[in-house]
Amino acid sequence: MKGVDFLKNDNLWYKLDNAAKIYPAILSRKNPATFRVAVILYEIVDEKILHKAVNDIINRFPTMKVKLKKGIFWNFFETNNNEVLVSKEEFSPCYMINPNQNNEYLFRLSYFNKRISLEIFHALTDGTGGMEFLKSILFRYFELKGYDLNCENMIITNKDFPSIDEFEDSYYKIYTNEKSTRQKFKNAQHIKGKVLKNNSIKVVHGVLDVKELLKISKSLDVTLTEYLTSLYVLSVIKKNKVKNNKPITINIPINLRNLFESKSLRNFSYFVNISIYPNDNLSFNDILNEVKSKLREGTKKENINKKLNTIIKADKNKLLRITPLFLKNFILKNSRRLLSDNIKTSTITNLGVIKLPDDLTNKVDLFEFILYCSPPVNINCGICTFNDKIVISFSRSIVETDVIQYFFTYLSNNLNLDVFIYSND
Repeated sequence: MKGVDFLKNDNLWYKLDNAAKIYPAILSRKNPATFRVAVILYEIVDEKILHKAVNDIINRFPTMKVKLKKGIFWNFFETNNNEVLVSKEEFSPCYMINPNQNNEYLFRLSYFNKRISLEIFHALTDGTGGMEFLKSILFRYFELKGYDLNCENMIITNKDFPSIDEFEDSYYKIYTNEKSTRQKFKNAQHIKGKVLKNNSIKVVHGVLDVKELLKISKSLDVTLTEYLTSLYVLSVIKKNKVKNNKPITINIPINLRNLFESKSLRNFSYFVNISIYPNDNLSFNDILNEVKSKLREGTKKENINKKLNTIIKADKNKLLRITPLFLKNFILKNSRRLLSDNIKTSTITNLGVIKLPDDLTNKVDLFEFILYCSPPVNINCGICTFNDKIVISFSRSIVETDVIQYFFTYLSNNLNLDVFIYSND
């Protein structure tokens, strides 16, 4: 299929990718499976121009221009030819998307003052794919405002045609018949607290100079993700009532596109679980060394292949394929609870450096990346960097902020870094 065929076909349908199949099964108000990528501009957002921008660009993203349909055996996506709606932000971040109130779309575009927020049901794509969509909306928005912009091949524009590579389920592309491995994890410790009302999410953002933070991580011979993950573990140990017989397990999503040469705009991430057992003699350096060792081992290409083979092999099971959808959903929902939520304390994910063409850079202040929370996983952390500013965003479904306060206080007091804090609380 040529890329241009996407634009000619008003009735396109396709299967959910391998990672996406779990999300319709677990979807609820307590588990919205929705993340947010957002941009803060230097000017107030114009709703009418934003509305035109997203509707101009949506045809360029056939993987976003869909509605979810139920089949006998599997859910599937079908082309959605409805208008994309834009609204003033009124919900708590990452609130469950109701397609019936959203022209059947599985993403929500909203604005508030200088912020544009794009919230996406995880079945559509991951953080990297979502950010590409947001950047394209942003580029078209400023084009419509009358600016002459050069995309510098850094932005997907509505002048381009979709490519079959963007549509690819890359998990199957990397599947091999090699022996698979299944990693066993014990039930993890969870961050306790009083759950917020109405399934709401509170977010605390910390903004720092990324160059200063990088100096510190490099001096310790660790990456930025390794350093921040270690500090997060330390914060949980210091401010949560931990037990030595259960690990603190941090789930770290890894973007696989560069490692396996994929241009897919669908989900293509992999999760590494880092488990640390707390004890009275555990120092911060001990945590750093353990996180560094386990994360680097977990992200080796051969280890990723073996673990993904296990997941994909299960998906290829002939008996599972002919199992009715309602039974599959029951199995997937309970598997998620037992094999994911119970075995992790929290998720921390770093989208890395977000790059814009020069014509756009001076119009943008910050980007944000916010993860949803679903008890018992009550706090998560999303990180992204733009124009030498790193934004660390802790989302929480509980009232207590002790762990988050310890994290940012450590950066400020112990490392003497300037930390600017803002919140929706």
